[in-house]
Amino acid sequence: MARILVVEDNESLSTVLRSAIQNTGHNVIEARNGISAVKVIRTEPIDLIITDVFMPGMDGLDLIRETKKEAPDIKIIAMTGGGEQFDEETCIKVALTLGADCGVEKPFEIVELLDRIAELLPTEFVKGDEKVG
Repeated sequence: MARILVVEDNESLSTVLRSAIQNTGHNVIEARNGISAVKVIRTEPIDLIITDVFMPGMDGLDLIRETKKEAPDIKIIAMTGGGEQFDEETCIKVALTLGADCGVEKPFEIVELLDRIAELLPTEFVKGDEKVG
C-alpha cells in the first residue's frame, strides 16, 4: 500500500478522491492547501502527492517546488481546471516544469487518475487484492 497525500481545497472532491483511492488499497491523507501539505511531508512518509494547482494560501505550484526541495523522491500528480490567467494545458505545463510527474485536467474521469497513480507507483505497491507488476 502506498501513502498518498491528496491536496484539494474542495472538500467534496477531496472526499470522492479519498474514497476511490482507498478502494484500490492505498492509504490516503488529506490536506486543504499547500501549507498543510508541507507539514505532512515533513512529518510523515508519503509516496505520492495529488495536488490541485489553484488553492488559497500556498497553491499547488508552490507545493510542487517545496516538495522537490524537501523530498525529491515523492511522485506528484497536478490537477487543474485552469484559472483566471492560464488555461488547463498551460497550468499542467508549468506544473511539469516545476517537477510534477504528470497532470490531469479537471473535470476528469476517476479511472484516469487511478491509472496515473498506478503508472507512477513502484510495482511493490498492492492495487486492490492483486500485486501490480
